Amino acid sequence: MFISFEGIDGCGKTTQAKLLYNKLKQNKEQVVLTSEPAKNEIGLFIRNLIKNPAQKYDPLTLQLLFMSDRAYHVNKFINPRLKKRYTIITDRYLLSTIAYGSAFGIDRNWLYKMNLVFPYPDLNFIIDVEPKEAIKRIQKKKSGDYFEKLKFMVKIRQSYKNLPKRYKNCFIINGNKSIEETSKEVMDVLRKHIKSKYAPIV
Repeated sequence: MFISFEGIDGCGKTTQAKLLYNKLKQNKEQVVLTSEPAKNEIGLFIRNLIKNPAQKYDPLTLQLLFMSDRAYHVNKFINPRLKKRYTIITDRYLLSTIAYGSAFGIDRNWLYKMNLVFPYPDLNFIIDVEPKEAIKRIQKKKSGDYFEKLKFMVKIRQSYKNLPKRYKNCFIINGNKSIEETSKEVMDVLRKHIKSKYAPIV
């Protein structure tokens, strides 16, 4: 299987991805946890870039960088493990490009077509959180004035909420609940929509 966790910054997707990874690992599944930007040369460049607000790239250039990182990530990490029948859980993937890119004003259809070359996940969990709550969570981990980003986070959130109307296997999960309640909702969706061998997971 191939599973992605998506959502705005501070939504809790990283926590939920790790929880699912641990549960599948405890169930003795062959499972790996990864993320985008990936831990390769391109991904590290992007991570350093977005940490430095002084270095601003236009939205199209930035999304092309993300897609370049994805191409390397898919070819060197994801595809080899899919061929070995691993379950892959990723913290962000191609729906992030579509959600963020379209929020920046890039044509959604073009973004979709550019990503057709990549394997599409069996399940996409969109962890949905109120932007103000997401900002509170971010500020607990690191300092900074994030409220200036609130308007854009609202826009990205709406972009994510529109994805299930067009893309298959997208499930919006209520991330405003506790970590345990959100994890339970993820597991409930997994039991209903994934192969029967996952039914015994508790």
